[in-house]
Amino acid sequence: MGGSRRCAHERFDTDPWTSRRLPLGPWLFVAMALNLAALPACSLVSDMACWAGWATHLQTYGYANYPANYPPIYIHWLWVVAKFFSFFKIPLASGPLLKLLVLTPVFAAHLGLLAILHRILLRTGAEARHWVLVMGAAALNPAIYMNGPVWGQVDLLFSLPVALALAACSRGSCCVGCSPAAIAFLLKFQAVAAVPAFLGLLWIRRKEIAWGLLPPCS
Repeated sequence: MGGSRRCAHERFDTDPWTSRRLPLGPWLFVAMALNLAALPACSLVSDMACWAGWATHLQTYGYANYPANYPPIYIHWLWVVAKFFSFFKIPLASGPLLKLLVLTPVFAAHLGLLAILHRILLRTGAEARHWVLVMGAAALNPAIYMNGPVWGQVDLLFSLPVALALAACSRGSCCVGCSPAAIAFLLKFQAVAAVPAFLGLLWIRRKEIAWGLLPPCS
């Protein structure tokens, strides 16, 4: 009986699906390569026209009478994009260069999200099969590439601070998690989609939060 258990355990350990954990570097390389490979795809004309128009306004008039009803943090990045075109005296128009600059924070958010997931998996001691599933879902998800480098949208931006906030709340540091949660809302109002997850974690950690709000004993 002991021998059969030992053999089964050895088979489990030598199974590449259950024993192989890729380090973070290859996942980052694959995600960045796929983002850049999808970048030349045809974008949504309306979205690229908005980025070009808003950046042109920032280039010409600055923040005065800004026409976009968009959260402020990403608008500051568009100001940087506008200054880039002005500095190099490049006509600001919808095209590959504008798309690349507009989506640079999206690429950074994608890589940052992978790094956070990698750290969480390390900390929790996840099995290799769960490791591959989680990292693969985040690095190879077609929806991420369709929304970002293909269409030219920036909906992935708020995922990084949301992941940081959820990670902090899951460890009991709900007050710490409030800061990245606020940043998420200042990036994209769609961060409201994560509110049920926050409320669930607050409910699970309600006793710890209540104790933390009590004044210290003298």
